[in-house]
Amino acid sequence: MVPGFKTRLRQELKYLVNTHKEFEDIKECEQYFKISDSSFPPNCLAWAGASILSSLNSEIDKFEVTLRDYIEKYNQVTK
Repeated sequence: MVPGFKTRLRQELKYLVNTHKEFEDIKECEQYFKISDSSFPPNCLAWAGASILSSLNSEIDKFEVTLRDYIEKYNQVTK
């Protein structure tokens, strides 16, 4: 995992809950936000994620991005 990711994610969630009206209902649950450690070794995380994603069969179309899609839609963001 990227160093500092959990801390940053926790900070972002806390900020959103405390500053946006759409999250008012879960404000009292903020103290219970936990980001658990992965049960997979770091060198296997990508493989495990891809394995889970590929097991979704019919749902995979929602997640996949072809090279053509990336070039047409997402490449503009990086320029």
